[in-house]
This record gives sequence, C-alpha cells and structure tokens, in this order.
Amino acid sequence: MNSKLSVLIVSISIILVFLVRIGPVNAVVPSVNLPLSPVTIEVFNGGGSFFDIVLSKVPQGYDVTNKAYRGWCVDRRYLMPLSPATHQVTLFSSYYPPPGFIAKKWNMVNYILNHKQGVSEDIQEAIWYFINMMDGYTPPSATAQAIVNDALANGSNFNPEAGQVLAVICYTTVPEVQITIIEYFLSKGPRLAGDVNNDGTVDIYDAILLATAFQTKPGQTNWNPDADLNTDLVIDIFDAITVGTNYGKQV
Repeated sequence: MNSKLSVLIVSISIILVFLVRIGPVNAVVPSVNLPLSPVTIEVFNGGGSFFDIVLSKVPQGYDVTNKAYRGWCVDRRYLMPLSPATHQVTLFSSYYPPPGFIAKKWNMVNYILNHKQGVSEDIQEAIWYFINMMDGYTPPSATAQAIVNDALANGSNFNPEAGQVLAVICYTTVPEVQITIIEYFLSKGPRLAGDVNNDGTVDIYDAILLATAFQTKPGQTNWNPDADLNTDLVIDIFDAITVGTNYGKQV
C-alpha cells in the first residue's frame, strides 16, 4: 500500500475515534459583551434564587447593566458577606471562565439554570454537586439529586440559546468572599417594555408576575428582577404602569 495512503487512512481513523469519544459538538457558543474592568456587587439572600445580586458601576455599552440579577453560589469555602457589604468582582462568561474554573462543568450548570426543578435550595445543591471549590459534595435532598441526574443524562452538550439563561461568573480573589454566578438572559432581540416573562407579548401572565412581586426589593420573598422594569431595585406602581401602558402589545 502507498505510504501516503496509509498515513491518510490512519489519520482519518484517529479523527473518527476522537469524534466518537467526544460525541456531537455544538459549535454555537453564546456570546455576552462584558466589561474588562471590575464592577461592584451587593448580595442579598435570594427571594426566588439562592442570592439576589445587584450590579453597579457597570460602564455603558455592555450587555450587563446596573440592575439586580438572580444569583447562585459556586464556592462553598466561605460564607458570603451580605448587604450592606459590597464587593469588587470581574465578570466572565461561563464559556470563557477565569483561572481555576476552566475545567469545571459549566455545561451542567447552564443546563440546570435552564431546566429548573424544585425550590431554590434544590437548585443550589445541584449546582454545588458540579462546582463548589471543595471536594465530594452530595446533595442532601432527593429533588436536588434528581436535578443532578437529569443534568448528567442530558447536559453534556447543552449550549444556551436565545431566550435562555447563561451563567456569568462574578470572580474575585479576595479571601472570605464567595465566587458567585448571575443569570444573564440571552435576548432574542429588543425586549418589549412591560414583557416581564419575555415571551414577546404583554399580557395577563406579565401582570400576574408583577403582582406577585409587587412592593418587593432584592432579598425579599417573591422578589423577581424581571419585574423590575425600570431597574430601580423596587417593584412598584411605575413598573405596573409600564405593563398597563403596553398591555396587549406584541413583537
């Protein structure tokens, strides 16, 4: 057999074995434009998530803004100093994580954030199973273990798409401050004013979500950052007016 042909056959065989081992590859990587300089976070115990995390000192022109986001913990080494304490962090996409986090299973975390089950404690425990900066964490609740099993079965090749959530890492090297993540919503396009659930229509479902969160602030039960339509960190009559003014509109 021609030596060049032999080399070609061997090369193709190696490539085929590699593709079989890694499985199908989704080449579409979610992108998010994040500031390179540090920003400030203020952390509250979460109403519908483990944390409510308020970003501030974010320069204009980026995808994230000065507002509240749903937050989660990926670092069990410390207890997070809560509000009124503030912390300087650098934001990283979970697709381009900082040193020490590159080999972590972010695909599983992103899958969990987009396929939530149970209550916030169950979701947090499932996240800790995959990333916690310590060894050997076993979720204590059956629901959390079910979330883990679902991620293991279906999350290996998961990539968030438009209309889904991407984990953004709030990274710090300051001792005694937890490393956290926020949920960044990958928009399908310009968001319609008053569209709390971002389904393209301002309707009764948006009104119900706003009513459920009415008169709440970050850290309070029923707080929903998506209902804070004017991003002033309180869900009030001004947000209700936005829903009412745009009621029935569609994109």
